[in-house]
This record gives sequence, C-alpha cells and structure tokens, in this order.
Amino acid sequence: MRPETSILTATGQGIQSVRFADAQVDRTDSSARHKSNAGTNADDIHIAFNGFAINVLFSVPEDLPHWLTDLDQQIDHMAWLEPNFDAEGSPAIRPENREAAKQLVRRLYTERSLQCTDAFPTAQGGVELELETRFWEAAVWVNDPESVEYFVKCSSTKRSGKASLNSIPDKIWESLG
Repeated sequence: MRPETSILTATGQGIQSVRFADAQVDRTDSSARHKSNAGTNADDIHIAFNGFAINVLFSVPEDLPHWLTDLDQQIDHMAWLEPNFDAEGSPAIRPENREAAKQLVRRLYTERSLQCTDAFPTAQGGVELELETRFWEAAVWVNDPESVEYFVKCSSTKRSGKASLNSIPDKIWESLG
C-alpha cells in the first residue's frame, strides 16, 4: 500500500469508501456504525487486499456549533480554579457541577434550541450559565445538580425558582411562553 494511492472518502455521514492501489472496500453494512461516548460517529471497516486483512476504525466528529465547544472549554477551564479563587474564600468548582452544567448547555440547545451565551464560576463551587437574546435573558446556577436555581426575565414576566437539572429546559421554556 503506497500512501500516494490511498484515498479515504468521508462525509458528515461517516466513511463512505476506502480505496487502495490493490483493493477497494465500500461501507455497505450500516450495523458497523456506532456512537461513542466522546460524541463522535465511527465506522469500523474491514479491508482485505493482497491476502492481508486489516480492520480500521475511523471517527468523524458530529457537527457541533463552535460556540458550544468554546463554552465546554470555558467550563473545563474552571477546573483550574483553586479554592479562594475570588479572594473571598470560595471553594474550588466541583467536577459534578461542571459536568452538570455542560450537560445542561447541550440539553438547552438540543431540546429547546436555546443558546447559552456565557459561563462563570460561582462562589458556591458551581457554574452560572447565562442565556440572552434581544427579548429575554435567563441565568441558571448549577451549585448542586439536584437543585438548580434559575431566573428568567422577559417583557411579560420575571420568574425564578429551583428545579431538578432535568426539568430546567422546560422551566425556562415555560417562563418564556
């Protein structure tokens, strides 16, 4: 197999075909496709040529908006904050709060098409998420994944309360209605 004659054809749907100088294998079995924990689509392709067989696993990332990956990184960087990061005795940001905040950002986007605009560390060891448009704004404080605080302000209403992490997208959506 010479590198200059190896061709890989990939699209947003995954690997479509692999062609080498001595063999060509097309992906025909969609059962080989699976979703990994890393959020990527992968294809496991069996290639046989010149009496040799190899298995190759190719990954194609899902289409995620840039703001979402940037916000994930911003939340991940909060792990570097040490206790007393604000010079007022705040605890370090707890890993479970960071992960819950990242999960909530994705759920708000995928379930309700709501985009978080920023994230900040809180003095309670959690993450504050902000959502904002020209017509409304909201804040969510993930200081405890079991009881998340939220605030929504729009032209017709102001609402605040506590809810489980799973119900926050619905609570924000209802407040906007």
